[in-house]
Amino acid sequence: MTCSVCVKSPFCRLSLEQIREWYDGYVIGGEHIFNPYSVCRAVIRNECIGHWIGTSSNEEAARLIGMPFPGLQEDILNLAAGGRITFDSGSFQNDMDTQENKDQIFALLVCLGYLGCTCETASCHSACVPNREIRYALCSMVRRQPWFAGHQVTERSDRLFRAITSMDAATAGEILGSIHNSSYVSHLGYNSREALGFCKASGLLWTSEVIYDIRQELSSGRGWFDMVFLPRISTLPVMIFEFKRDSTATDALKKIRDQGYAERYSRGGVDESVLLIGLA
Repeated sequence: MTCSVCVKSPFCRLSLEQIREWYDGYVIGGEHIFNPYSVCRAVIRNECIGHWIGTSSNEEAARLIGMPFPGLQEDILNLAAGGRITFDSGSFQNDMDTQENKDQIFALLVCLGYLGCTCETASCHSACVPNREIRYALCSMVRRQPWFAGHQVTERSDRLFRAITSMDAATAGEILGSIHNSSYVSHLGYNSREALGFCKASGLLWTSEVIYDIRQELSSGRGWFDMVFLPRISTLPVMIFEFKRDSTATDALKKIRDQGYAERYSRGGVDESVLLIGLA
């Protein structure tokens, strides 16, 4: 089923970009497939929220991501953060009861709709979480897994958040650099916008997911990358990230100031608490 979306009602405050962010992500034959039920509910409510959290497939997906196959947990955590993985679908039997390796898990998650994928070869596929609605459901399931508490990725997220909010640039740079050099970035292109966004989102996801909204902004059309974390709690700072390649972190900060990014987040002329983070 394909779904064309046009949000023009004067009573609806949602933009097409918001609809895409939450409910797009599946592409079949060049056509973008939206979740029609979720789109209709979002327009009625004037709010994008996740509806998959209450579906019966969540129980099955939670069982699958909890299976003890080597590397599965790390792949799931990086998928939830916006990364991509490759898997071999050659052994997939469309069997919900018997799974012998993590490749079969990923193939089942594609069939259940939790992953979108593209075909690399006859049996090799590249998979990702298709949209924010599915990411919300997947993150909720991950947090309930026995292996989640104390996992090195979640501890890394806490350390990065503490480093940024305490303005410890050395530690923040070290953590982000380790993510940038991980095998997951190779699927995204080392210095691509997608890879750099993954480093920041992956590093902060498990600490910031429930307290921040993440926005990518490219309004000026200049510069490589810009990401903004908008707090849902008034006591937390806005965090603005800017990346500069073959330059310096100081130049990245200058770009943020010259573009006036911070001024966008003032209310009634009063500046909010804003952290500017330049990466080089």
